[in-house]
Amino acid sequence: MSFDGTADYSATGGEYPSEGGTVSEEAVDGATAGEGTDAEPGGDVPPEESARAADPEREPSDPLSRDDVFDVLSNQRRRHLLHYLKQRDGDGEIELSEISSQLAAWEQGTAPEMISYADRKNVHTALYQFHLPKMADAGFVDYDQRSGSVRLTEAARGLEVYLETGSDRDVPWGMYFLGLSCVTTAVALATWLQLGPTASLPVGVPAMFVAVAFLASSVAFAYRTHFVMRIGAEGPPTDVE
Repeated sequence: MSFDGTADYSATGGEYPSEGGTVSEEAVDGATAGEGTDAEPGGDVPPEESARAADPEREPSDPLSRDDVFDVLSNQRRRHLLHYLKQRDGDGEIELSEISSQLAAWEQGTAPEMISYADRKNVHTALYQFHLPKMADAGFVDYDQRSGSVRLTEAARGLEVYLETGSDRDVPWGMYFLGLSCVTTAVALATWLQLGPTASLPVGVPAMFVAVAFLASSVAFAYRTHFVMRIGAEGPPTDVE
């Protein structure tokens, strides 16, 4: 399954019911280390709490639904989590403490060993209480709240996601290739009609120009798609400054 697009997902994902009202995802991600539960993986987790981490009716081979994919990707912290898990795919189960350190480092723009305990705890609490159970219910991860271990499901391993973010000044690849096609078509027509400077060009030169232009553009597009836009590529996520 592949989802390819140029959506710039925001860090908001709506509101979720809680006891006494609603709580937004911003509130979850903005929680400090002193708010919410202080439970650490490996501690005593009530059975009903641990049961939130997996959907008992979901089979490991079940495909991810499009709605679940976009819901998970609507939050920046979950995108970063998926990015890191895909980078570490093949390492087996990953400890929540490692994930929290790396995500906090990306958010702070520094190395994992430089982040403070408070920053790591902030990320850890949000992942533990909300994001990991949500991704487990959606079929993205196998998450054991008792041990604090996380790994991608087979369905998530087969998911390829490409995200492109940019400003109003950036030209989308679709518009770029449309412009390139117009230019090369104009050159070809001018050569065929013997107009202007193209009248003295050898027959093969315009064709070579078109081929080289599209080859160079296609290589640049393929490189950016695979090594920059793809969730799970090397380096930090695309939306990290």
